[in-house]
Amino acid sequence: MSMIRTMVYLPEQLKRSIETEAARQNCSEAQVIREALERFLTDQPRPRPQGPVFHSPVQVAEHVDEYLTGFGISSEDVPSPTPTAAPARHLGSS
Repeated sequence: MSMIRTMVYLPEQLKRSIETEAARQNCSEAQVIREALERFLTDQPRPRPQGPVFHSPVQVAEHVDEYLTGFGISSEDVPSPTPTAAPARHLGSS
């Protein structure tokens, strides 16, 4: 696995705690930090979606075709309406 070097600023007490843990585990401080970040990021619960779509009085599923009409079609893809011809007038005697 390739790694990218980064730099962070830590409060003194946190830095000392990392040093102590690295010595206890007989590993590098970087390893302690990587493992702690990995645990933190994988243990976080995913936030639940929020917003009016999920609390709407309108039943979106019942109207999905109506709501998605034209979705994914750019204005260039939509055919222009065919102009209606005006009724023909006969020229001649009026």
